[in-house]
Amino acid sequence: MADEIATVADGMRRHVECELARARAGLASRAGTPQSVAAVADQVIGVLRRTPRGHDLAWTNAVPDDLRVSVDAQDLAEILGNLTENAAKWAMRAVRIAGESQGDEILVSVDDDGPGIPEEKIETVLARGGYGSRTSAE
Repeated sequence: MADEIATVADGMRRHVECELARARAGLASRAGTPQSVAAVADQVIGVLRRTPRGHDLAWTNAVPDDLRVSVDAQDLAEILGNLTENAAKWAMRAVRIAGESQGDEILVSVDDDGPGIPEEKIETVLARGGYGSRTSAE
């Protein structure tokens, strides 16, 4: 576990350094070589399976092997990581990552078998920084 944390911390450090260098150079876009969504999803699942909560869940990567997106691999891993961490937090037994091409767009979904979002909270959840955790009163 300590080695995994060190690996993640090193990746974060490199990401921050890269972003700082890009900011100094005035670069805005990081889209580059198309990345395999399935491969990045496998990496994210591998990390989360090593956590106490992730160890107890059934993980499914249903992303087609040939699905690629022109996004920096670290950015894609961060996006999928955030979504799958949230899914693992609320899942009862299973988390599934899927993806498909829809014309010029790529759709990636992360689903879990948890309780879902209460209807009255959906707007809050979709707002930036909203609905970080439940309280005992909810």
